[in-house]
Amino acid sequence: MLGNLRARGCNLAGVDACTSLETQVSRFLDCGWHGARAWDMVQVYQSLPNGERQRIERLEMLDEGELLVQLFQHYAITIAWVAKLDELATFPGNSQRRGSAMCSHPCDEAVIATNDDASECKRSAVRLGYWQDDYLGYFVKSPAERKAPEINRGYFARVRGVEICIEKFLHRTAGNPCQIINLGCGFDTLYWRLREAGHAIANFIELDFPTVTARKCYAIKRNKRLLDKIHVAEDGEVRLSPTDLHASNYHIMGVDLRNIDELHNKLNQAEIDYTIPTIFLAECVLVYIETQNCHNLLKWLAGHFPTSVFVNYEQVNMNDREEICRH
Repeated sequence: MLGNLRARGCNLAGVDACTSLETQVSRFLDCGWHGARAWDMVQVYQSLPNGERQRIERLEMLDEGELLVQLFQHYAITIAWVAKLDELATFPGNSQRRGSAMCSHPCDEAVIATNDDASECKRSAVRLGYWQDDYLGYFVKSPAERKAPEINRGYFARVRGVEICIEKFLHRTAGNPCQIINLGCGFDTLYWRLREAGHAIANFIELDFPTVTARKCYAIKRNKRLLDKIHVAEDGEVRLSPTDLHASNYHIMGVDLRNIDELHNKLNQAEIDYTIPTIFLAECVLVYIETQNCHNLLKWLAGHFPTSVFVNYEQVNMNDREEICRH
């Protein structure tokens, strides 16, 4: 797995935290998060209702059932929390729990390219009916290439697993202001899907490399349906720059997550409220950040957001020899 990813030019700077579920948990606890739990995607998928799994399994026959199991064993969801949000970490199955100046890197372009790979894989699954996403097509214009059934089902498990965490957070904070901060957002359409479902989020913030946010801002600017869904106060407006967009409760900004000062400045531009419940989302992001920089980021977040939860989806069991490499 390591060899395949490195052959694509992706520097796995944070790989040390991806060797097991235990190391995923320890990464957060060592940075001041009060608790953490981790599940591989076998456990996450098996936790879904039988009816939902049966619907998915009728969509396509698997070429290799064993390959899907190996794929699921190499990805995990970790949930970490500060303060009283531990009840959100409730996937069944085995879990682990314990209390208690930047520059661009040569591999950044390869990491940025993983956004296109992930978006195309999601579009393949959406086209086949794994889940509904009426907005993804505005960001992914190339014809949808049909991916292997194992890849489609893997992306379904990823999207559904993260979605369940978000649903629990929104239920827990119902009636009170809350924030969502999407780290390494790529072309994710969560903001529009939540608006479609009628959820009111006090502040939704998306962060990624400026190269990615510039493309996303351009797509939003040129598609009326995306713009119309962005909430704007009665006397407000949508403010656009080449890499950033600001509206009443939606902000997307280009930033290097390895630079804490820059991150702090960008969050303040987005009128962040450090006191209200906040959920952080990261999908295949931390693995590409150098260990010390990742430690600094997680420690800073834990120290500045006293009521928060972090949902992290990424690779695990990275030292195994199986060549499962699709991001």
